[in-house]
Amino acid sequence: GFCYHIVNKLKRCLFHKIIILYLFYARFIIQYKKRKVNICKEKSHKIKENFLVYVDFFMWIRYNDDSTKEKGVFMKSKKTKTIALIAHDHKKSDMVNWALKNKATLEKYELCGTGTTAKLVAEATDLQVKRYLSGPMGGDQQIGAKIAEGKIDIVIFFWDPLESQPHDPDVKALLRIAVVYDIPIATNKSTANYVINSAFLDK
Repeated sequence: GFCYHIVNKLKRCLFHKIIILYLFYARFIIQYKKRKVNICKEKSHKIKENFLVYVDFFMWIRYNDDSTKEKGVFMKSKKTKTIALIAHDHKKSDMVNWALKNKATLEKYELCGTGTTAKLVAEATDLQVKRYLSGPMGGDQQIGAKIAEGKIDIVIFFWDPLESQPHDPDVKALLRIAVVYDIPIATNKSTANYVINSAFLDK
């Protein structure tokens, strides 16, 4: 009976020691994992910082020319300007010919236009021209809305002053909104040539 009592006591002590060892082990694992997570977070933060430095350096190299480079100053990327092309029926051939002559310049910009005009220019020049509705169907209003949203920067509008238009109020509204938002608008070929060759076109 005495030996049996001793054996049971040793078993209980051994069980307690195993429990204590297990608790210590669990605590060690939790601390190790926390430390590992913190290390990973620190490494991730450093990687992100290095990446941002490389991005800033790349932007500086790309967008700072020798004449305007200033130490520590990074220029923002320039937004590509959008030019809207519009022409009334008797002026569409003039618009196509003008676009062909200025294709080398127009291809540097985003182009859009109303219905048939956009289609004819795109087919003649192989340039991408975003099409809105035809003028009488609301295309002029769509162009005006984009001007108000700041998404159109220049308008080339060959309108016909010798023929009445069914959507004349829309035409006047478009001319008005271009003036309100102070964007360049050319209403004939001569003015369009001045605009497209202006030194302010890329500013």
